[in-house]
Order: sequence, then C-alpha cells, then structure tokens
Amino acid sequence: MREILYLQLGDYSNHVGTHFWNMQDEYRSLDMNEQDDVDTTISFTERYNLDGSYTLYPRVIIFDQRENFGTLAQSNALGATSEIQPSPGLWHNQITKSTYHMQMEEEDPSDPPHMAGATNVQNIRYWSDYSHVYYLPRSIQRVPNVLHWENPGEDWKQSQNQFHRYNEDNDLMDTSIRLFLEESDNIQGIQLTNDVSNFGGFSAALLTKMTDEFMKTPVLAFPILSTNMTDYKDDVLCQKRSTRQILNEAFHLRCLKEMASLSLPFRSPQLW
Repeated sequence: MREILYLQLGDYSNHVGTHFWNMQDEYRSLDMNEQDDVDTTISFTERYNLDGSYTLYPRVIIFDQRENFGTLAQSNALGATSEIQPSPGLWHNQITKSTYHMQMEEEDPSDPPHMAGATNVQNIRYWSDYSHVYYLPRSIQRVPNVLHWENPGEDWKQSQNQFHRYNEDNDLMDTSIRLFLEESDNIQGIQLTNDVSNFGGFSAALLTKMTDEFMKTPVLAFPILSTNMTDYKDDVLCQKRSTRQILNEAFHLRCLKEMASLSLPFRSPQLW
C-alpha cells in the first residue's frame, strides 16, 4: 500500500475537503464482494466493529476554529472516544443537526446511498453539515479562537505562535500525526490544503515541525489564497490590512517553496 496523510486547515479548505471525502465515499462499493472503484487503503484507515464488519475513516487531520465544526461529534461509528479525549475548553454550545443529516437518518436503507439526504445549499451552516463520512477522534483538531483571526490579514508571527501553543498543549507529532504515519505500511506523502488568510503562519509552522520530524516524506500543497483582494483607495486601515495580507501570502508561498515537493496555489473563481 502507498498511503497518503491529508492535512486540512481552515474553513474554506474544510469545505473543499468535505466534497473530496464525500466523493471518495461515493466511489466505495457497498458490496464487500465487489471491488471498489478506487483503492481505499490509500486515503482511508479501517477499524473493525464488534460484529466483524469494518468502517473506513479518512486518514486526515482537520484543523479549524472550534465553532466551525458545527455538530461534528468527537466520536466515531464504533461509539468510541478513547483515542483522544476532548481538550478542556472545547465548544459546548448546543447546535441542532443539519437538515441534511436529519434526512440521512430517516433514509430507507433500500434507497440509493445519500440520495434522500440532498439538501438546499442555503441551509448549510458549516462544512460538517453535508459530510458523509465518520472521522476518528484524532482527526479533529479544534483550534481555540484568537481575535486577530477575525481579520483576513492576520499577523504572520502570531499565527505561527498559535501553532506552537496548540502543539505544546496537544503534542501533535507524537499523537495524531505519528499514529497515522506508524499505522501506514508505506506512506507515499502528505497532502496539505490550507487557507492562507487565516492559517498561513499556522500551517507553515506545522509543516516546518513535520519536516523536522519526518524529513523524507514528500509534501503536495494546495494553498488557498484570499478571496478578499480589493483595491482600497480611501480606507487607510483596509489598505494596511490588504498589504499585510499580500505579505502573508508571499511568506507562505516562500515557505512552501522550501518545504513542499510541489505547491499549487489557487483562488476563488470570483476573483478571476
């Protein structure tokens, strides 16, 4: 097997990632005697249930601000939460299930998978609202909110420091990341998708730490650049934020040049 470890950082990237994992899930055959359209061992890890069946979980680590996870539980299809206990101070507000997930729970098992769960895009609140798949507890990384993330042009150094504080509290290298890598037979690389606007410095610091720990692992990076590139002529404060935003993107792309095997940056089509 040639496994891939996926890293997703930021709200936009996790919307992209949710579509990716939903498609991967659709490729799987529900008949255990039939061959899947794709090799699921590359992107998924499996856990066996008490009845002998197994559940596939994405080999992914998801970083986002805590409230952006919506109703995504820190549990899995086995009903177990023993891998990683929720960190103190996690988001505890009650959030109702999405219309999509309520419809999925009411599906007739004889229906084609997920067809009855179609939902209106206007009802989507979080990327987790339309996710098909289960995630292992180790995949879920709820990052505490910080004030500077309210502005797209956040401070690069503060974002890096936020990673170092989070890593000190959660020891990512020896828990989530190492567990995924060590259970893989022959890891072929790491795929990184991240929001540069809010997680640029954070993801660069993460990648630097991983490069120090796992030097020979290739990295394919998909940095998502800001969608708020506007020419502010009269607003001095917005001009400063826009300039800082451009500098942050330059810093991030420079880091990827040094640490990633291949980097493919892209922006939202609304700016084309």
